[in-house]
Amino acid sequence: MLNQVLPRSPAPIWQGPKESRGYRAVDSRSRGACRVATVVFGYKIFCESYLERHILYGGEANSNVVDIQEQLPPVLYPTPDGKLRRHHFDFRFTLLCGTRLAIAVKPSASAEKHQLLEELKLIAPHMPADLADGVLLMTEKDVPKDLVANATFLHHAKRESNPEHDEIVRAIVSDGTVMTIGSVVAKSGLEGAAFRTIGRLIGRQEINVLDDGIYDYPTRIQAAAHVEALAA
Repeated sequence: MLNQVLPRSPAPIWQGPKESRGYRAVDSRSRGACRVATVVFGYKIFCESYLERHILYGGEANSNVVDIQEQLPPVLYPTPDGKLRRHHFDFRFTLLCGTRLAIAVKPSASAEKHQLLEELKLIAPHMPADLADGVLLMTEKDVPKDLVANATFLHHAKRESNPEHDEIVRAIVSDGTVMTIGSVVAKSGLEGAAFRTIGRLIGRQEINVLDDGIYDYPTRIQAAAHVEALAA
């Protein structure tokens, strides 16, 4: 069987994700260790908490973010009492404009208790130029529930590939008419697959969402090209 010649297939050759670029590995022997693995921008990324994963998915869904790397090399910085300390940033977000932000992720209560914002102010002047252009503290307040729900949906929708479904939904929204997700789903005849296809096209910035809140059937959408034309 292994020696048989397989028939030609239009399906593309599957290529796995690239290995993680993270500098620091989580010690799995620790009782507090929690590793969440996912793939973003073609790379394996390991998060140490669900808060990190929420911020990761939020970054992936943001059209201004073009690359994300986790667990940067440590940054050495002097404290006011003359001691030398090191800090590991959780992510680096590279923006569309080229700016690279080193992201520190912490629950807001912990960040306040340990005065993390003050620490980051000490670290910023000592950030190596080849590592990042600025620093940013992110907490659960930066990723509200609606954003997390939508970003997680878009992440999983983009994992699927169905060009035929993509074309069906593109054709429905192509004239620029403002429609609800539910009306596109009904018109497509694809049922739940259409909802995921819409998510995939939102993630590719081919469709814009016009309403706030969690994406649902009443949510209004429009082809991105028409939204941009109106804004011009």
